[in-house]
Amino acid sequence: MLFDRQGRCLRANKPGLDMLRVSSNEVMGKKFRDIWPEDVRPTVDKVIGKVLHGEQGTFDTYRMSGTEKSWWAVTVAPIFDDDGAVTRFISISADITHRKLAEEVLKNSHDELERKVAERTSELTVVNRQLKQEIAERKNAEKKIERSLREKEVLLQEIHHRVKNNMNVITSLLMLQTEGISDPSVRDIFTDCQNRIKSMALVHEKLYGSHDLAHIDFKEYLENLVGGIADAYNRRNVRLSVDMEPLHLDVNIGIPCGLMVNELVTNSFKYAFPEERSGTIRVGVNKNSEKDYLLFVEDDGTGFPSDIDFRNHSSLGLKLVNVLTKQVRGTIELSSERGTVFKINFPNDLKQTTRYINPAYAVQAQLKRPQV
Repeated sequence: MLFDRQGRCLRANKPGLDMLRVSSNEVMGKKFRDIWPEDVRPTVDKVIGKVLHGEQGTFDTYRMSGTEKSWWAVTVAPIFDDDGAVTRFISISADITHRKLAEEVLKNSHDELERKVAERTSELTVVNRQLKQEIAERKNAEKKIERSLREKEVLLQEIHHRVKNNMNVITSLLMLQTEGISDPSVRDIFTDCQNRIKSMALVHEKLYGSHDLAHIDFKEYLENLVGGIADAYNRRNVRLSVDMEPLHLDVNIGIPCGLMVNELVTNSFKYAFPEERSGTIRVGVNKNSEKDYLLFVEDDGTGFPSDIDFRNHSSLGLKLVNVLTKQVRGTIELSSERGTVFKINFPNDLKQTTRYINPAYAVQAQLKRPQV
């Protein structure tokens, strides 16, 4: 919102009015301090004083809409004329209600814990039976507090955000390194590494923007993933299709499935369409039965060579696919009658699956086993 030097509102955009749940008539011409609750106005006056002296100011405040209370972080900045005098000022408000609620829950939890600890401290001299009972009660209190800490979702989102950013930094460094490499085979290795990292970073990106931090919209994820691979190879004569219904997968399943799709789609781009041959690559995950999912990657290219055993091949990509299939307790099948079709069945009962394991460790362990 825009205000003159006397603090009167000159302009307010619709998104800002909607967020504050006020109409234009309620704020136009009204003084900035009068928009906010009476108990906050002394703080507002101090901030305005700073702004009129050319400094930026901030404050936290709240607004009531009926019985509903919302919290706002308000930033106020001066606007200068050509002579450097403050003629107007602008305010920007950000909704921090969720943060305030999380802080309140955390404070109440800490207060509750402190109260219980204080009550029990005086009883430390009682008999062993009473002490054991106290420990049990304290543990129960801690469990209740842990369940009430809703801000953990905010922290998890921040973690996913940082992991995604770190992976993007690694990808950028690899990309810069690739620019100085003239050997095509070495460049391909670096490109494959970038795509693998991107496939994992994309999972964290989707989780960061999601309300459900345990599951990922896998259809949207696949569309972004294969689109990125297509951009990397720039094969306009090859069409990509994600053929599946909307599906949410547990993140511990989504990451290995994303890596498998990355490897198999990359192989199709590399080998299925030689000499600028055109074709189609189709991917998706669908329910195969009440107990199983089916992940498929298929192309109508030249087909998988019949003399190659994909289960025991030296290619890192195929090793990853086989290791990750075992990780999700799935089975893999290959058909090459018309192009190449990989089908991977895995259980949809997540209680039967293992937690996500870094596939690099699994591949290293496999390479160290004696070869029969």
